[in-house]
Amino acid sequence: YLLYSHSTIRIPLLAKFPNTIASKLDFMRSYRFLIGFALLTFVIWLLMGLTFYVAYSAFVEDLSFHGAALLMGLVNLSFLLAFFPGNLVGYQSTAIFALGLLGVAPTVGLAASIVVYALTFLVIFVLGAVSRAKLAVA
Repeated sequence: YLLYSHSTIRIPLLAKFPNTIASKLDFMRSYRFLIGFALLTFVIWLLMGLTFYVAYSAFVEDLSFHGAALLMGLVNLSFLLAFFPGNLVGYQSTAIFALGLLGVAPTVGLAASIVVYALTFLVIFVLGAVSRAKLAVA
């Protein structure tokens, strides 16, 4: 039972709720799970960095993998401050800023960010349509 301050109000449903959440998270106590989770996270970030490197290398001739990683990190952090739906303006402005740190002109940065942003969402929409068709979702 959950007791509130000095009153004797008892709420059995709320009292069971924290225990239910804790029991569902027991799998996180396994070192095997945590190591696998960390490795999978590392692989995902590495693949994202590779994607940024390949995509932006088409616009920036001497882009290093470290530069692409900086670009990826700043752009992904910009999603925390999304002011517009889909982070439309935040993505481009952050990409222009990050590419500017790497010595790229703002016009090239804007063009690159728009093309990469559009291609990213195109892939998402196509994969979503394919999965919807495969699962026969109405």
